[in-house]
Amino acid sequence: MKEKIVSFCWQHLLLLLSLFVMTVGVAVCVRSMLGSSVISVLPYVFASAGEHALVPALTIGQYTYIMNFVLVLGIAACYLFFGAWQWHIVGIGTLFAMFYVGIVVRLTGRHLGWFDRLLAYRPGFRRYIYGLARFIYNGKPAE
Repeated sequence: MKEKIVSFCWQHLLLLLSLFVMTVGVAVCVRSMLGSSVISVLPYVFASAGEHALVPALTIGQYTYIMNFVLVLGIAACYLFFGAWQWHIVGIGTLFAMFYVGIVVRLTGRHLGWFDRLLAYRPGFRRYIYGLARFIYNGKPAE
């Protein structure tokens, strides 16, 4: 019994950790303006279209909720093809991620200003060469 409880807790801790990494990855992809991950393409398109008044102006997180409620189709397909809900395909992690991803992307997006500055940073060539030479010859970074 104790092993089952430990296994259950460990699985859920890993689920939370992997969802956090995934959602930070989605937020960074969106902020980089180099494209987004496959899972966030539709919410990103709809959120961008909302900025141009083509669809209701919702956030990426809100569109993620809407898109994931179409996961209902996945459950219906399970019943159609297998005659029962396949929990290993559409399980509690899927249902939890449906809400968690939207919330974390919305919250972390506000705190990624440092990433925008990182993308915009362009070091001067002479300053870079001077710092590199100083590091190589002195063994310590430029100040």
